[in-house]
Amino acid sequence: MGKPNAPVAGIFRSEIERQLLEIQDAFSAFVDDAERQKQDAEGRLREAEQQKKDAEDRLRTIERQKQDVEAQLREAAWQLRKLQKTLPVRIVRFFRRLNPSRSARKRLR
Repeated sequence: MGKPNAPVAGIFRSEIERQLLEIQDAFSAFVDDAERQKQDAEGRLREAEQQKKDAEDRLRTIERQKQDVEAQLREAAWQLRKLQKTLPVRIVRFFRRLNPSRSARKRLR
């Protein structure tokens, strides 16, 4: 009785082995795909972090430039106030106020 079942058992065994190999192949492909997706996501994350760092660096540079321009503007305003207090400028303002025709022309414009 053991002999007639032997070929069936061998066929069954080889079918199980074949199915196991298919499952292993499918699992291996799934793991490879998941690993590739993970690496792609990590690459995109690194790229996004680099872009963020670059944007922050540009922002800091722009902020420093803004502060420099503000300092230059304060210096220019200070120099203008200082210049407006000089004697020649005061004299020019005084004579402008004395010239009524010049004042009239300014109002007509």
